[in-house]
Amino acid sequence: MLNFFRLANNAAIDLPTITAFQPSILTFSDHYHFQDDAWLPNELLELFSLARHYSLPTRMLDWSDNIYTALYFACSSALKWPEYKREDGMAIYALRSAALQKTDFPMRFVRPLRFYNRNAHAQGGVLSYLETKNLLQEKNVVDSIPPLGEMNSTLVNKKPLDERLEDYFSDEAPPAGPFLHKIILDSSMIADLYLYLDSLHYSAEKIFPDLYGVVRKMLQDDANWNRKVHNEKTDTSS
Repeated sequence: MLNFFRLANNAAIDLPTITAFQPSILTFSDHYHFQDDAWLPNELLELFSLARHYSLPTRMLDWSDNIYTALYFACSSALKWPEYKREDGMAIYALRSAALQKTDFPMRFVRPLRFYNRNAHAQGGVLSYLETKNLLQEKNVVDSIPPLGEMNSTLVNKKPLDERLEDYFSDEAPPAGPFLHKIILDSSMIADLYLYLDSLHYSAEKIFPDLYGVVRKMLQDDANWNRKVHNEKTDTSS
């Protein structure tokens, strides 16, 4: 994340102020400290959110508080499938975040400041992460943390959220029922659902409000048209 901050600073891009990074930028070093007991430190939440919305891999999960935005992402992801039919369909996850926050499960939620983050504003973005112990407290990041590929499972837990929730509440039923719901939509709905969302102006140029979003919409429109034509030919032949 320091490298993200450094490169953005070199490009004179406006970023949230990270006081712990300032000495590193000024002295060309990789030394920084965060004194928070928990990770992620509060000072980094906005920067992580910003990086995540511009496709940098982070430990955060990206959610939306808008069902139409969630449906758009499900459709646009499905358009990348190499085949036109998939038996497992496309999935949308709904999280009961308010109920989950009443438990001691270490999931934290972040609603980014939107004047820094046009994508988060357009998408109704909310991010989550699982809070852990701050391994960088009172230490030098270069000396104390190994490269990502060398980290063992105690440092990087790659279990999906549904499994983490199941493990955490395995000894007792979670209060008021399950927190995470998986909704499966039949793959035959993709083409028509995409067009319906487009009619409501939930398409790439709204979700990604820049020229990248415009080009993305053009490519997705073509992919969806090809899918719709294929579906109509299949229906006719059958």
